[in-house]
Amino acid sequence: MTRLSKAGDVLRQTPGGHVLFCDDVRQEVNGKFIFIGVYTGEMIYGGDFPVVIPQLFACVTYIERPGDGDDLATLHIDGPSGEADVKWFEGQLPDMQSHRHVASENLELDSDADAAMGIYWNITLGPLTILRPGIVKVYVVKGGQKYRIGGLRIVSAQVPNDTASN
Repeated sequence: MTRLSKAGDVLRQTPGGHVLFCDDVRQEVNGKFIFIGVYTGEMIYGGDFPVVIPQLFACVTYIERPGDGDDLATLHIDGPSGEADVKWFEGQLPDMQSHRHVASENLELDSDADAAMGIYWNITLGPLTILRPGIVKVYVVKGGQKYRIGGLRIVSAQVPNDTASN
Protein backbone atom coordinates (compact mmCIF):
# COMPACT_ATOMS: atom_id res chain seq x y z
CA MET A 1 0.00 0.00 0.00
CA THR A 2 1.36 3.40 -0.95
CA ARG A 3 1.15 6.01 1.79
CA LEU A 4 0.87 9.70 0.93
CA SER A 5 1.55 12.72 3.09
CA LYS A 6 -0.90 15.61 3.18
CA ALA A 7 1.28 17.30 0.56
CA GLY A 8 0.86 14.30 -1.76
CA ASP A 9 4.43 13.04 -1.40
CA VAL A 10 4.92 9.27 -1.57
CA LEU A 11 6.11 7.93 1.78
CA ARG A 12 8.55 5.04 1.92
CA GLN A 13 7.14 1.74 3.19
CA THR A 14 8.30 1.07 6.74
CA PRO A 15 9.85 -0.72 8.41
CA GLY A 16 12.34 -0.95 5.59
CA GLY A 17 15.65 0.22 4.30
CA HIS A 18 18.38 -0.50 1.81
CA VAL A 19 21.94 -1.80 1.69
CA LEU A 20 25.01 -0.99 -0.41
CA PHE A 21 27.82 -3.56 -0.73
CA CYS A 22 31.40 -2.46 -1.37
CA ASP A 23 35.04 -3.46 -0.82
CA ASP A 24 35.94 -0.61 1.54
CA VAL A 25 34.53 2.48 3.26
CA ARG A 26 36.47 5.57 4.31
CA GLN A 27 35.20 8.58 6.21
CA GLU A 28 36.53 12.09 5.64
CA VAL A 29 37.06 14.53 8.51
CA ASN A 30 33.97 16.47 7.37
CA GLY A 31 31.81 13.35 7.88
CA LYS A 32 31.38 12.35 4.24
CA PHE A 33 31.82 8.68 3.33
CA ILE A 34 33.83 7.33 0.40
CA PHE A 35 32.67 3.97 -0.94
CA ILE A 36 35.34 1.98 -2.77
CA GLY A 37 34.55 -0.91 -5.11
CA VAL A 38 30.76 -0.58 -5.05
CA TYR A 39 28.78 -3.61 -6.23
CA THR A 40 25.71 -2.81 -8.31
CA GLY A 41 23.70 -5.90 -7.50
CA GLU A 42 26.25 -8.55 -8.51
CA MET A 43 29.69 -9.69 -7.43
CA ILE A 44 31.27 -11.45 -10.40
CA TYR A 45 34.02 -13.89 -9.48
CA GLY A 46 36.21 -15.30 -12.25
CA GLY A 47 37.80 -18.18 -10.34
CA ASP A 48 36.72 -21.48 -8.88
CA PHE A 49 34.60 -21.84 -5.79
CA PRO A 50 34.96 -21.96 -2.85
CA VAL A 51 36.70 -18.61 -2.53
CA VAL A 52 37.79 -16.58 0.49
CA ILE A 53 37.43 -12.81 0.29
CA PRO A 54 39.26 -10.76 2.93
CA GLN A 55 36.43 -8.30 3.61
CA LEU A 56 33.13 -6.99 2.34
CA PHE A 57 31.25 -3.97 3.66
CA ALA A 58 27.48 -3.91 4.03
CA CYS A 59 26.37 -0.29 4.40
CA VAL A 60 22.86 -0.59 5.84
CA THR A 61 20.18 2.08 6.23
CA TYR A 62 17.17 1.04 8.32
CA ILE A 63 14.04 3.21 8.59
CA GLU A 64 10.88 2.96 10.71
CA ARG A 65 8.04 5.24 11.82
CA PRO A 66 6.47 5.71 15.27
CA GLY A 67 3.49 3.51 14.31
CA ASP A 68 5.68 0.54 13.36
CA GLY A 69 5.50 -0.95 16.86
CA ASP A 70 7.66 -1.19 19.95
CA ASP A 71 9.32 -4.53 19.15
CA LEU A 72 13.08 -4.42 18.74
CA ALA A 73 14.44 -5.14 15.27
CA THR A 74 17.24 -7.57 14.43
CA LEU A 75 19.40 -7.22 11.30
CA HIS A 76 20.40 -10.43 9.49
CA ILE A 77 22.87 -11.02 6.66
CA ASP A 78 22.77 -14.57 5.30
CA GLY A 79 25.50 -15.99 3.07
CA PRO A 80 24.79 -17.28 -0.44
CA SER A 81 25.03 -21.02 0.23
CA GLY A 82 21.29 -21.55 0.06
CA GLU A 83 21.37 -23.00 3.56
CA ALA A 84 19.55 -21.08 6.27
CA ASP A 85 22.25 -21.73 8.88
CA VAL A 86 24.98 -19.77 7.05
CA LYS A 87 24.78 -16.41 8.82
CA TRP A 88 27.37 -13.77 8.03
CA PHE A 89 25.93 -11.34 10.55
CA GLU A 90 23.15 -11.00 13.11
CA GLY A 91 22.72 -8.01 15.41
CA GLN A 92 20.04 -6.12 17.28
CA LEU A 93 19.26 -2.62 16.09
CA PRO A 94 18.86 0.22 18.62
CA ASP A 95 15.44 0.82 20.18
CA MET A 96 14.44 3.67 17.90
CA GLN A 97 10.86 3.96 19.21
CA SER A 98 12.19 5.13 22.58
CA HIS A 99 14.19 7.90 20.84
CA ARG A 100 11.34 9.72 19.12
CA HIS A 101 12.74 13.19 19.75
CA VAL A 102 12.98 15.45 16.74
CA ALA A 103 16.50 16.69 16.04
CA SER A 104 15.33 20.10 14.95
CA GLU A 105 12.23 22.03 15.98
CA ASN A 106 12.35 23.72 12.57
CA LEU A 107 11.10 20.60 10.76
CA GLU A 108 7.65 21.00 9.25
CA LEU A 109 6.03 17.55 9.28
CA ASP A 110 2.62 16.92 7.73
CA SER A 111 1.83 14.31 10.36
CA ASP A 112 3.41 11.85 12.75
CA ALA A 113 3.51 9.42 9.79
CA ASP A 114 6.19 11.61 8.18
CA ALA A 115 8.44 11.34 11.25
CA ALA A 116 10.61 8.52 9.94
CA MET A 117 13.54 7.49 12.11
CA GLY A 118 16.60 5.83 10.70
CA ILE A 119 20.04 4.53 11.42
CA TYR A 120 23.04 4.03 9.18
CA TRP A 121 25.41 1.15 9.94
CA ASN A 122 28.67 0.19 8.16
CA ILE A 123 29.23 -3.50 8.84
CA THR A 124 32.59 -5.09 8.07
CA LEU A 125 32.23 -8.73 7.07
CA GLY A 126 35.18 -11.03 6.64
CA PRO A 127 37.12 -12.92 5.96
CA LEU A 128 34.29 -14.72 4.19
CA THR A 129 34.30 -18.16 2.62
CA ILE A 130 31.93 -18.27 -0.33
CA LEU A 131 31.14 -21.88 -1.15
CA ARG A 132 29.16 -21.38 -4.34
CA PRO A 133 27.34 -18.74 -6.37
CA GLY A 134 24.07 -17.53 -4.89
CA ILE A 135 22.35 -14.58 -3.25
CA VAL A 136 23.42 -12.81 -0.06
CA LYS A 137 20.19 -11.80 1.70
CA VAL A 138 19.85 -8.82 4.03
CA TYR A 139 16.70 -8.53 6.10
CA VAL A 140 15.28 -7.18 9.35
CA VAL A 141 13.02 -9.12 11.70
CA LYS A 142 10.66 -6.95 13.76
CA GLY A 143 7.56 -8.12 15.58
CA GLY A 144 7.83 -11.59 14.08
CA GLN A 145 7.77 -10.19 10.52
CA LYS A 146 10.66 -10.44 8.07
CA TYR A 147 11.43 -7.36 5.93
CA ARG A 148 13.95 -7.84 3.13
CA ILE A 149 16.04 -4.71 2.63
CA GLY A 150 18.64 -5.84 0.11
CA GLY A 151 20.85 -8.46 -1.38
CA LEU A 152 23.88 -9.21 -3.49
CA ARG A 153 24.00 -11.86 -6.21
CA ILE A 154 27.32 -13.70 -6.40
CA VAL A 155 27.94 -15.17 -9.84
CA SER A 156 30.68 -17.17 -11.50
CA ALA A 157 32.17 -15.97 -14.78
CA GLN A 158 34.71 -17.87 -16.81
CA VAL A 159 37.69 -15.69 -17.65
CA PRO A 160 39.58 -16.69 -20.82
CA ASN A 161 43.25 -17.57 -20.28
CA ASP A 162 44.34 -15.55 -23.33
CA THR A 163 42.84 -12.06 -23.22
CA ALA A 164 45.28 -10.53 -25.72
CA SER A 165 43.74 -9.45 -29.01
CA ASN A 166 45.68 -8.89 -32.24
